[in-house]
Amino acid sequence: MRLMAMTYFRKMTKRQAATALAEYLTERPVALQRLRDELTAHDRDPATILDGKAESLTPLWLWIATRITTVEDYSTPFDPDAPAPTWWPSWARYSSDLRRSTPDEVVTLLDGFISYLGGVVTAAAPEAVWQIGQHRIKAYVNYHHPVLVSSTTDYDGQLYLPRMVAVTASRLRRHMDPLRDDEFTSYATGLITHLRDEVERVSVVEEPLAEVGEEDGVFDIGLHEEIAHEHSQKIDRMIKDLAAQPGIESVLREDREVVLVTARDWDAERLERWVLSWLKARLPELN
Repeated sequence: MRLMAMTYFRKMTKRQAATALAEYLTERPVALQRLRDELTAHDRDPATILDGKAESLTPLWLWIATRITTVEDYSTPFDPDAPAPTWWPSWARYSSDLRRSTPDEVVTLLDGFISYLGGVVTAAAPEAVWQIGQHRIKAYVNYHHPVLVSSTTDYDGQLYLPRMVAVTASRLRRHMDPLRDDEFTSYATGLITHLRDEVERVSVVEEPLAEVGEEDGVFDIGLHEEIAHEHSQKIDRMIKDLAAQPGIESVLREDREVVLVTARDWDAERLERWVLSWLKARLPELN
């Protein structure tokens, strides 16, 4: 495949982004085989370690983390806009997720890990597909990146795997974060749940689902912590629906659990009834 000129994913045309997606997918089996070869060369059995389960990411990441933290960067000045080596995988060439001084050994290991991580996720969530990241806002962080999506995800649910791996590895190699060997097992489990839309049932004990207060003409909707966390995307949809109601002037999600509303001809009781009705209609487990 012909190499494209150095550019960032978000600056690509749709045609370039389509080529980059095809390139990324073509690279995956090659990168995974390199990882298998590395494991074999270090007396590790790929068939045992790479069993395709999310739990296998824990020992694999521990092995990779141990390797990459013992390798020093090349003595190259840091320049995020400098062209990456031509042999680097597309996700690293078309982003600044990796410093250009990153050693070849580290790039190879991370590239293989990204391939395996993607395989684990898509095997457990077969409804997920790869596509070009899209958004109405071109500044969207995953715009034109190769992302995983499913029928349950929306614009903000597009998953770009390399960034998480590259950033975690970079911070670990610079001693900015401690090693969490189960980090990617937890990460993959969350992605699978997200793509399959199989969130855990929300357990509501003692606390109400939502409470509405008012101060200086502004309503404050306080959402139950678990609802706000486990169903964050649905809360975003609730906000859009509420904003479309007659008499609602503005709706702002101040943080994960707090929504601020200004409205004429509404009172706190009416607003609370609307929110509770919306939540129970779309989250059957709350009933």
